[in-house]
Amino acid sequence: MTAVQRLSAPFQVTQRVDIALRTVVFLWLRGREYVTTEEIADDNAIGVKALSEVLRNLRGAGLVESRPGWYGGFRLSLPADEITLDRVVAAVQRSVAVKGADELQLEGRHSGAAHMVASFWQSLDQQILSSLTSLTVADLAAHSDAG
Repeated sequence: MTAVQRLSAPFQVTQRVDIALRTVVFLWLRGREYVTTEEIADDNAIGVKALSEVLRNLRGAGLVESRPGWYGGFRLSLPADEITLDRVVAAVQRSVAVKGADELQLEGRHSGAAHMVASFWQSLDQQILSSLTSLTVADLAAHSDAG
């Protein structure tokens, strides 16, 4: 009997990735206006603590800028059509790399079915990575307007 174990699932959308994407789209919608953490959290039903960490990561990656003070807050530091989604994901994850079929552990005889499924996961992972590197925040916002 062949034991096949995938060491990691295909690309997973974590809560941090979802928060980061919602945040950059929200900031894009607000234009060049500085927006407070509380405004972003309230409008998107996000906890302030989780959002604060994501905003720190996005700022560290150079995707948002902040200004302290009474009229301070956050805004995008680049035009939305220059911020690719893989950069947003990478800002809040350790890696954007999607783990594919090359990370399968195969014991015993190799099953044709196992390799077919592994090949499918690898192909899907590559399609996701390709989409993330080619789509921008502006594309994401435009897609939501069209749908």
